[in-house]
Amino acid sequence: MKTTDKYTITICGFLLVFFLIELLCLVNIYSENLLHNIIFAQLLMFSLTACTVIVCTVAPMFHRVQSETQNISKITKIVLLSDFNTPTDDFSLINRTSALIKKGGAADMSMESDSSVKGYAVVNRVENEWYVERISEERTVALKRAGEQYIYKLKMGMCYRLNLNDILYVEKERLLVT
Repeated sequence: MKTTDKYTITICGFLLVFFLIELLCLVNIYSENLLHNIIFAQLLMFSLTACTVIVCTVAPMFHRVQSETQNISKITKIVLLSDFNTPTDDFSLINRTSALIKKGGAADMSMESDSSVKGYAVVNRVENEWYVERISEERTVALKRAGEQYIYKLKMGMCYRLNLNDILYVEKERLLVT
């Protein structure tokens, strides 16, 4: 579901709740029955609770969608890290739609767009989002999400979305997504 659709649904929900409150206020003005006042008070509390629940559950969801979109669109390069977490080389993803991750010589990582060269994984851009896919059956490729402690081994033929500060593990090499 698109973000604009979610906003529309949320706004319609708020308008419906406020319409019901307004309708109950009008009924209350013309009625002096104690039972009607109690029902009005209960419906008012229910409406306020429903609004609070909607705001507390929907607002963080919109923030998460926007922040993930911003993180994805800012990915510009992949950095090869040394054993001491210092960058040793970087590979620009600007103006690319795809790049092949392969191992050259002794611990020398390189990225190429040539599909005839065998590699470990391929990084693809689809609608401003970057994905990684393992293409080598005999080599290990893994992914560690930013802010998480677990390293996930990538399965063959499955695409995994990349975010800023994710780390790709290609055999013993580490590649930081920046």
